[in-house]
Amino acid sequence: MAQNEKSAQGQWTNSLIRFFPCGFFWKTQCCPCYTFADTAQRLRDPTVPTEEHSRDCVEFGRAYCIGTYASPLKEHRKEIRERYGIPGTSSNDFWVSCCCPGCVVMQHEDELKARLGAGVGGAAVVSEGYQPTGGMQVQQQPQQQ
Repeated sequence: MAQNEKSAQGQWTNSLIRFFPCGFFWKTQCCPCYTFADTAQRLRDPTVPTEEHSRDCVEFGRAYCIGTYASPLKEHRKEIRERYGIPGTSSNDFWVSCCCPGCVVMQHEDELKARLGAGVGGAAVVSEGYQPTGGMQVQQQPQQQ
């Protein structure tokens, strides 16, 4: 477990209601399916960038349009809580997702970015490049007489 995961274990590192960067805020408020898809990909594998029109994006967009968005948001929230030991209940996750879907989507994305150190396009940040190992070496064994 990484150091930043240990230090924030048991609590959200990003509050639900706060000031978000303007571009991120408007992208999520106007097209929450894109941010939802980024979060879904980070939950599955943070090293793989999110596809722009992924299945997660389409399915959440459909759910958002017909008003059934709380269920997939609740599932993400539950998974994040369980992964990082954050206390809460499924019913609380559901009601928060119903009442503040935009804030919930942004909180989930920021939470995973903070805990995983995510970079551009959903890929995890690699702090150092490839480090080659030493070449093969043959050790001479002492000769027996």
